[in-house]
Amino acid sequence: MRWCMSSSTALFCSNAAQSMFPLRKRPASLPVLPGKRRQMIGFEAHALSYDYSATIECLANPHKPQYGGGIIVNPNLDHGLKGWSTFGKAKIQHRESGGNKFLVAHSRSQPYDSISQKLYLRKNMLYTFSAWIQVSKGVAAVSAVFKTRNGFKHAGAIVAKANCWSMLKGGLTVDASGPAELYFEVCVCVCLFSYVYNIV
Repeated sequence: MRWCMSSSTALFCSNAAQSMFPLRKRPASLPVLPGKRRQMIGFEAHALSYDYSATIECLANPHKPQYGGGIIVNPNLDHGLKGWSTFGKAKIQHRESGGNKFLVAHSRSQPYDSISQKLYLRKNMLYTFSAWIQVSKGVAAVSAVFKTRNGFKHAGAIVAKANCWSMLKGGLTVDASGPAELYFEVCVCVCLFSYVYNIV
C-alpha cells in the first residue's frame, strides 16, 4: 500500500510568553506603590491565534496549509521534494494531479516507512500540526510522529481513505529544545463495528 500527503502541511508554534514571531518592547505602567518608584515593564508577542478549523469529511481536494505552512519547509510542495526526505525504506515521489501537488510514499515494508522532514523544536513551545492524507486503497490509521532526542511524540492521527483527502490535525510540546524529525506511521486496519484488526 502507498499513501500520499498533499501540499497542505503546516507546523506552527506559539507560547504565551514568546512566539516564532519577533517580540517588541511595549511599555506597561504599574501603579505607583507608596515608597516605590514607577516601573516600566512588558513585552508584546506577535503570534497568530489558533486556527480551530478542521474537518472530519474526506474531501476531493485538500485545503491550503494552515498558518502558511509555519516552520515546515516547502509546505505547498511547489519545489518538488525540497525539504522532504525518506524515513525508513520507502521510496518517495512528488506528483501533481488536477492542480494538487502531493508526495507519495510507496514500496513500503514497515509502518514507519514514509516521508520526513527535519526540524528544530524548542522547549515550552506549543506546536500545532496539520496535514492532508490519502491512502491508495481501503482505509488506514495514519499518525504524525516527531522523533526527538528524548523519544517519540505522537502529534495526531486520522483514519485515511482512498480517493479522498483526510485532514490530520494535532499538536505537541517537547521536553527539551533540539532537533526533531517528522514522519508518518501507517497502520492498515479492517474496522468491524467497534473492533480493529491490524493487518501489518
